[in-house]
Amino acid sequence: MEFLKKYNITDEDITIIRNNNYEEIINIVIYNKNNVCEVIDYLLSIGINTQTLAQMLSDRLDIFLRTVTELKSSFDKFNIDNLITIINDDIANLKFI
Repeated sequence: MEFLKKYNITDEDITIIRNNNYEEIINIVIYNKNNVCEVIDYLLSIGINTQTLAQMLSDRLDIFLRTVTELKSSFDKFNIDNLITIINDDIANLKFI
């Protein structure tokens, strides 16, 4: 999970991510790190902040196993600026996507 550090994800964040997810899921994320990085790049490009990103990786790792196309399709159903604001305020709002 070292590849996450380029996104300002700390060692402490990585420990939390590992502790909150099954080892099998962590292995899938590592195996699919190119897709995970594409998803992270997309999320950052639309305004997800680093703190929210770390929390999403910890609590909603499933999002990073989607493709960017799938995420864009989910986000396009909403006003992206408003959605990003409410997600950055509370990741529980991810239930909308």
